[in-house]
Amino acid sequence: MDGSPVIEIRGLTKRYGDVVGIEELDLDVHQGEIMGFLGPNGAGKTTTIRACLDLLQKTSGKVRIFGLDSHDDSVEIRKRTGYLPGDFGMYNELPVKTILRYLLSLSGCEDDSAMEELAQRFDLDLEKKYGSLSKGNRQKVGIVQAFMSGQ
Repeated sequence: MDGSPVIEIRGLTKRYGDVVGIEELDLDVHQGEIMGFLGPNGAGKTTTIRACLDLLQKTSGKVRIFGLDSHDDSVEIRKRTGYLPGDFGMYNELPVKTILRYLLSLSGCEDDSAMEELAQRFDLDLEKKYGSLSKGNRQKVGIVQAFMSGQ
């Protein structure tokens, strides 16, 4: 791999009072690499991701994503990054298309062709109300919204 890492983490620490969520994490992920977090509940997987996206204030350390500082440039990073939280949920009475168009608009994008293409690839009915979907199809909505971010 050549060039700087797409994700560069140095000394990332998150404490909740006396409880350590993450301690001195160093990690590089280069373009083209695929990486995942595995570990038991409470190991710091979600805390790490949220701290990297500046959704949670880190105690110490440095995080750079796309060469940008995770705190100073957090809005730009989140525009370019898809994130699917484990507890993704939406308004049950709204059609999927309405929800996804709203989420797309948050990044300033008016072109919903990526949404249409992803929905077709995942066999997701955009006209159905979110609340009428099975758990698996609700997860598809979350996956589509995460992939739309990078479009």
